[in-house]
Amino acid sequence: MVDVRAKEKLRKLYKPRRVKLLFVGESVPASGKFFYQEDSNLFIHTKEAFRKARLYSPTQEEDFLSVFSRLGCYLVDLCDVPVNGKEISDRERREAWCIGVPRLAREIETLDPAAVLVTPLMICNEVKRALALAGRESVPFHSFPFPARSGQNKTDYEKQLSDVLCELVRKGLIGPL
Repeated sequence: MVDVRAKEKLRKLYKPRRVKLLFVGESVPASGKFFYQEDSNLFIHTKEAFRKARLYSPTQEEDFLSVFSRLGCYLVDLCDVPVNGKEISDRERREAWCIGVPRLAREIETLDPAAVLVTPLMICNEVKRALALAGRESVPFHSFPFPARSGQNKTDYEKQLSDVLCELVRKGLIGPL
């Protein structure tokens, strides 16, 4: 069983003072891996996308999560419990997405991000509903395939995210290192 409270405590350690880029995932993985533990596919391929966008270098003294936070990036989840395990049906998973919308809307309203980046693609409608509930429909919105299962998804995620990050740097939404 995944200790969601421990994961949330870890997540909060990296919460920036001002959230510029709000990354939204589906949920804490049922596997027990976690972005903020530095052991998930999302962590590995997000770090690589930041490297490709020249926002992070493995030679830096600062670890990636510290750079991620310093740049104003923060990852939250649509659902507050793991929903990607085999024990949950598709119907239950979609219900959990719907239940997560109001909570995510409150979080978006509080954090007031300059842009929202979403993965996996299948939760885009729910995240857009949360943005609407928060009165933030005009916030730039970008979505990406989840970097798992196939090499193509991983490659697409890294390429698309690094392209968006470069665009956001050009627009001044996040600063270069």
